Amino acid sequence: MSKKTYEKDKIISAKSLGGVAAVLLVVGVFIILAYPYIGISMIFIGIGSLIYTMRTQRGTIETLAEEDFVDYLRTRVKKNKGIAIWYDIQEDVSLYKAKARYLLTGNTGKADGVFLARIAAVMTPQWDVVTMIFDFKDWVTKSNIVDVIKSAERYVLEKKLKFIFIIVNGRGFERPAKDVTLDVKTREIGLVLTDPTRKIVVRADTWLSKQILKMIKLKDFKTLTTKREMEFD
Repeated sequence: MSKKTYEKDKIISAKSLGGVAAVLLVVGVFIILAYPYIGISMIFIGIGSLIYTMRTQRGTIETLAEEDFVDYLRTRVKKNKGIAIWYDIQEDVSLYKAKARYLLTGNTGKADGVFLARIAAVMTPQWDVVTMIFDFKDWVTKSNIVDVIKSAERYVLEKKLKFIFIIVNGRGFERPAKDVTLDVKTREIGLVLTDPTRKIVVRADTWLSKQILKMIKLKDFKTLTTKREMEFD
């Protein structure tokens, strides 16, 4: 059984327990006058079961949300046709110093949007582009981000790409990791960090980085673009 299926089964079990708890509460209230001890016991058991149910459901839903978030990012990129038509998706791709959870390859030649208006005024070039999505299950360090950037830079050279999009997902980022991201000025690289647990995005100061946010559309997230903003985070 997969982790996702297991977590969904937990939600179903929790809902069933919640139904039993509600019945215990109702019955306990009705019989408390005739059988005080039994009625009070049923009410306490019902209340305890409801509290356990709510905690279980909340924790399980949060777990599923974190697990599904990287798939959400992949789906948002794949559906976006304003930058490129994404024709290939690879999973768990080992690179120079890091492993990408997803690597999406596309071509700008058939893009539907106005993304390339600032690049080519006459005709749309046939450029292969790549989006790399990295997923760190824990706290992300400066070393992690440096490894990701070096891996992406080497991939660009090897594949002779014009530009690349990089999304790094984690469960929290060290301040130096954020600083490295904000220091990225290479115009051929778009880079953002996403933290679904705190709903925060850190965006590098490049035009391509801004395009990533348009692709993934994290409306409820706070976007940090300067080191000063992080002082208040």
